[in-house]
Amino acid sequence: ENISLFSNKVITLFKLIRFLLRIIRCVVPFGRKKRRGVLSDGVFRSVKSFISKGEEGKDPVFFHAPCVVVVSSPGYANQTGVDTGIVLTHGMLAAQVEGLGSCLIGFAHETLVRNRKLRKRIGIPAGYHPHGVMVLGYPNVQYSRAPMRKPLSVNYL
Repeated sequence: ENISLFSNKVITLFKLIRFLLRIIRCVVPFGRKKRRGVLSDGVFRSVKSFISKGEEGKDPVFFHAPCVVVVSSPGYANQTGVDTGIVLTHGMLAAQVEGLGSCLIGFAHETLVRNRKLRKRIGIPAGYHPHGVMVLGYPNVQYSRAPMRKPLSVNYL
């Protein structure tokens, strides 16, 4: 129930994004060229598709995953961004070893940052800040190898 509510709140955020994109697209011809790429037709179609899937009963946020993990900490902590990255990365690696799939859900995190009532509803204590959201579940697809990557270019100091 809370996962469904959380997903709906993320879709609501996307509806706000769609609204803002419509307004901004009217202003873009008068703006800088660098900003136009963010407002391309592809981005607008993606936002509309995301909203449509949610309205059709699909779950474009959490992909119907049975488990959503939210990492939060007290507001006074200094290294929470780094620590959260470590915690979530280790959690994803541990899930992989157990045959589970995982995915970080950035828009869910952004929705929690912006919605105090939702934080309270899903059990984040007052004074705590959300730092990351991850889903866990059994994947529909099994990969036999990692995808090919371009070689990294490393600059040393």
